[in-house]
Amino acid sequence: IRNIINKTALSQKMNLSELGELLLSNLVEQSKARFGVILIQQNNIWQVLLANTHELSGLENMPLSEIDNQLPGKVLNFAINKAEKVMLEDVKNIAHFADDPYFIQTSPANVFCYPILSGLGTEGLIYLEDINSENTEKDNLFSLLIEYASIAMANAIYNENLNRLNKELQVQEQKKMEAVIESQEKERKRIAEELHDSVGQMLALV
Repeated sequence: IRNIINKTALSQKMNLSELGELLLSNLVEQSKARFGVILIQQNNIWQVLLANTHELSGLENMPLSEIDNQLPGKVLNFAINKAEKVMLEDVKNIAHFADDPYFIQTSPANVFCYPILSGLGTEGLIYLEDINSENTEKDNLFSLLIEYASIAMANAIYNENLNRLNKELQVQEQKKMEAVIESQEKERKRIAEELHDSVGQMLALV
């Protein structure tokens, strides 16, 4: 985990997707999961940030509401609302999730969800499927890694949102400045035309 911390600490230029990819690959490796996914909330819309399997690569940046049966939507929404770690064994036979379209075509032994939290609530979610649950529950390294990944992603999401807000404010300020300059230019032309007309009238009287 020290190696991962050093990589993320030194990689200040690492964007949200790159950081997520680094952390998710290590989580999948450590838990021996079949695959993993990171979801984030942007502009009040939950979407897939990335998945570490080619089968789901087409879901990146897709809203969760538009994902039909490629991820367990009911489980993900349950974990998002619960805002705490969720570990479900034999999930297909749990009544609340049994009719999820995802479980019609696949039968994972377990699903694991871990929230990415900030002061504003749940900002993201780490989803792992078919982890080695027996070893993972006893693995202190995995517990540290998942907690660190959640904190690192929460900070990265905050920074990305802050940068986006700053850019939006800069665009708004630029538009305001352009509007002021345009208004001043129109006023300058109006005054110049009035002066031209006044000079013309004076010359006509001479």
